[in-house]
Amino acid sequence: METVSLSKTQLDQQVRIGTTLSSPLRTEFIAFLCAQAEVFAWSYNDMPNIPHDVISHQLNISPNFKPIW
Repeated sequence: METVSLSKTQLDQQVRIGTTLSSPLRTEFIAFLCAQAEVFAWSYNDMPNIPHDVISHQLNISPNFKPIW
């Protein structure tokens, strides 16, 4: 796998692609991903209509037990 940046201005917008792709296919695939970068959700702020309970989790832990450090 190799890490590829999809934006020259947003360096944190990265995806990982396989290294076994042929050079022409790799180039075409990266160009396609760059053109479609706006459909990726990079953070919760990119998904404003998703309910908070869908993207968060809660551990079912009894408050009577002390944490193990």
